[in-house]
Amino acid sequence: MEQVPYLCIDLEDVEIKINEFARYLDNLGDYSSLIATVYVASKFQSDIPELIGMLKAKLPRVKIMGGIASSNVINGNIYSYGIAITFLVFKDSQVEVRALPWEDEKSAAVGKEFLSYLRKQYQLVAVYMISSGYNLNITPFFKEISNAPVDVSFFGGVISNNISLEDGCIFTDEKIIPRGIAVAIFTGHSLQVHSCYCNGWQPLGKGFTITEVANGGNTIKTLDGTNIRTQYEKYLGISWDKSFIDEAVVFPMMVERNGTKLYRLPRYLYPDGAVNYGAEFSVGETVKITYGSPVNVIKDARAMQVEMKRFQPEVILAVSCCARKKLLNQDVRQELVGCRSICPATGVYAHGEYFRDLNGHVYMGNLNMCLMGMREGKPREEKIDELLPRMESEVVLENKENKILSHMMHFVQAVSDELEENNKRLDLLASHDELTGLLNRSELDRKLTKTLRYVEQTGRPMALFLMDLDNFKGINDVYGHLVGDESLIAVADVLKKMSTDSLIPGRWGGDEFLIILRDIGPEQAKRIAELIRIAVSRIKFEGLDLKLSTSIGVTSHFPGEDEVILFKKADKALYDAKNKCNKNSICVKMVND
Repeated sequence: MEQVPYLCIDLEDVEIKINEFARYLDNLGDYSSLIATVYVASKFQSDIPELIGMLKAKLPRVKIMGGIASSNVINGNIYSYGIAITFLVFKDSQVEVRALPWEDEKSAAVGKEFLSYLRKQYQLVAVYMISSGYNLNITPFFKEISNAPVDVSFFGGVISNNISLEDGCIFTDEKIIPRGIAVAIFTGHSLQVHSCYCNGWQPLGKGFTITEVANGGNTIKTLDGTNIRTQYEKYLGISWDKSFIDEAVVFPMMVERNGTKLYRLPRYLYPDGAVNYGAEFSVGETVKITYGSPVNVIKDARAMQVEMKRFQPEVILAVSCCARKKLLNQDVRQELVGCRSICPATGVYAHGEYFRDLNGHVYMGNLNMCLMGMREGKPREEKIDELLPRMESEVVLENKENKILSHMMHFVQAVSDELEENNKRLDLLASHDELTGLLNRSELDRKLTKTLRYVEQTGRPMALFLMDLDNFKGINDVYGHLVGDESLIAVADVLKKMSTDSLIPGRWGGDEFLIILRDIGPEQAKRIAELIRIAVSRIKFEGLDLKLSTSIGVTSHFPGEDEVILFKKADKALYDAKNKCNKNSICVKMVND
């Protein structure tokens, strides 16, 4: 396949470049399909019909997909003017272009229809999507198309004229749409595609719980019950005025879904202190303020391009967030330095980027740089590591403000990491027993309450063990309290090894241990108790003639029983194990006498 990009200064120049490409195509020989991606500055919007006509007249087989864009990428370089036209010529593969006019209330229906269409495509490989129109309710659409085969790549972004996100359009060779999506569908047995994305922004401080949203979730009103405006002013000192949007670029919100971090930039402010992000949130989700360090942003971009280099594409399509350009300033030229050394890279700067994560979910994010590399057939036989050291080298910033910002962000990250580590230690101390490392009594109480709520709601079984060391006082009297502590630690280690999401052990106090067993019935509970008893009896102490044994009281939950009843049954079962069964034994009690 071939990629031939042009940057034109006006329609006259467009005609010259189209004729030039037509001659190139004549000399190229047979080809299977041809697409032109066209991104035009807003001043040329009225010329789009004539532009489409010129392309179709000279190149009858061409498929066209494009729109209004504020900045273009041509051969890895960034331009904020003119008309960017990129021709992709395929030798064996096929490309089809479709326009999807948009109505928010039909988002899911359009997604289902489009998914059905994609499933009918033979040897489907990738989908390139661009959209225009502010605040598209696109999440239902994405949820549907996420059901496409997991090996299909999705890639693209939201384009606009960067003046008013309401203005602009997308177009194909058949339609011009002010609000909608244009898609290019790539198929073919020899077509290989590799998609990847990067970000570089880091979480800052604690998380906030979303407590109130508006506009279908696109607007956050309150975090932790407090107006979001108050949170921005308190933690970032950002003024609530026209400068807010520019300043907030460095500090977007991040929400994590299905293991994927999604970043959201403020779009505009409301007088009541709410913020619109142009993408949905849900009440109950946790968001974090993040920060952008120019060095980290560029390093992540370079690492991704090293990954792309190893794929050895013949062409690269790029969609990068406009906010990255705003943050990096003149250093934005370093973003695509790796692509310039691989193969022609063309694309656009967007106001939202479309990508598919490793779990198959299609999302819109902000602040990402997304790449889609393509080739037909096997990679070229060449040394791929030759340029990697230079691509992975240290970042040298040209912009003085970026240097200062990076040093400040490095300090912030170091302090934030220390604070997070200290908070983890405090959480551990608050919830775990200091000697054994098991959950402490107060945390066990919380786990037991939560488990009981779960079994009452689901009807699933649960069991409870109360166990202690036999003759623990004698161990302390004969061997000393240090050996007594070692005995408790050894028993705790046995329980830790058996611990799972369904088996939750903790130290109840003294030499007593409590074990909560979720989704486990009576017979399985007895077998587990016997395994614990045997494991404890096999504990050995070097140089000491000391053998440990344990007695275990076992009970199961019945509907309507609360924590008090359940614990009383387990406590009575333990008493019977020690006094009626001569210790080192298991006693089961199901009914509360």
